[in-house]
Amino acid sequence: MAANGELDVSTLVQAAGGAPGQKLEAQTAKQWAWMRSDAAKAGVNLAPEPDDGIASCYRDLANQQYAYNKLGYPAAAMPGTSNHGLGTAIDIALTSSITYWLQANAKKYGFVFDVANEPWHAHRTATINPPASSTTGGNQMLVIIKGKANSWTGGLFFVDKNDHATLLTTNSKEYPANVPQLSTDEQITNFRKVVSGI
Repeated sequence: MAANGELDVSTLVQAAGGAPGQKLEAQTAKQWAWMRSDAAKAGVNLAPEPDDGIASCYRDLANQQYAYNKLGYPAAAMPGTSNHGLGTAIDIALTSSITYWLQANAKKYGFVFDVANEPWHAHRTATINPPASSTTGGNQMLVIIKGKANSWTGGLFFVDKNDHATLLTTNSKEYPANVPQLSTDEQITNFRKVVSGI
């Protein structure tokens, strides 16, 4: 396993709702996208803080050193010791409603707020996979996705336990009942960030 702050950036995943380059390690990205999606259903818009020279998601050693030099300890951890350097932490843009929702719900998605005086600092401490949401059981699911011209194909997809999607049919007459449907651009974009093959 790579050392803290020295992760291979090609293995990191863009954080849902984040600016380009705001990345997380893969499991954290998956759980973050799941939590963000559920928050949106409650009218709460979760997003990483905009970067201001200090990355809000993954930080390499140089960026953690910059944070440490600028803010000092304990506001910034020593380089090589921050959970940002593992890609498992997100500094979240907060409002009172977001703070309330996170206090009530974050733990069930595997996130805790374990840094004193930093209510924005979410850290994934548990691995919790999103529940299967349909007919296939396990961590597999069927999902209907609205297509978008010149971008992706709409249809009925099978998503396997490795989060790879396979198109089964584009014929809406063959869609089974009670299968989740993703129709908004945001839903589809977030789903495509954690699922390959679409």
